Amino acid sequence: IVSTAPFMTMGLSALAGGPRSLRQALGAAVGFCGVYIVISQRMKGGGEDFLGLALIILGTAAFSAGTVIYRMRGQRHDPVALNGVQNLVGAAALSPFAQQPLAPFAALGEPAFFIVFTHLVAVVSIMAFLIWLALVRQIGAAHAASFHLLNPVFGVVLSAAVFGTDILATDIVGMGVVIAGLAIVVWDSVARASSCSKTGRRP
Repeated sequence: IVSTAPFMTMGLSALAGGPRSLRQALGAAVGFCGVYIVISQRMKGGGEDFLGLALIILGTAAFSAGTVIYRMRGQRHDPVALNGVQNLVGAAALSPFAQQPLAPFAALGEPAFFIVFTHLVAVVSIMAFLIWLALVRQIGAAHAASFHLLNPVFGVVLSAAVFGTDILATDIVGMGVVIAGLAIVVWDSVARASSCSKTGRRP
């Protein structure tokens, strides 16, 4: 579901007056087909939590909206300060829903939990989002969101590497389709950057 972020971001960006590209739409559609190929076989067992699915959709929509807003209005602000405010606001918004708000602090004494907690804070919440903001500034909201199409690819590979799950034939086919869709989306940017580097102009 998170991999549908490119569609949400492109739609919101177009509504906000951002650039529209048939190539982007085609690439995202091809990539989404690859995402569907990967996840369709893994969701046949049923038993999905519909409340959880609704929350994921809401979170994806919020992320897409935030990406477009940052591209339009937030680039002049310090990314580090924005990242800090984002984490504080997110914590404040989610804290009322925490069933055991003090449990994480009590579990910090456990080495495994401390490592995971540190990774989520330092790598995911800080480092990854700073990279994300830089990517949005460089190539735009719609192009940057297209990289979410790679989520199922990394998910399948990491699941196989860490948990030993099987990689299905549909996973391999879907990964190839996802990469092809992503290539279609970013091809015009790569070609434009290559042309500018040859002529000495800025992209």
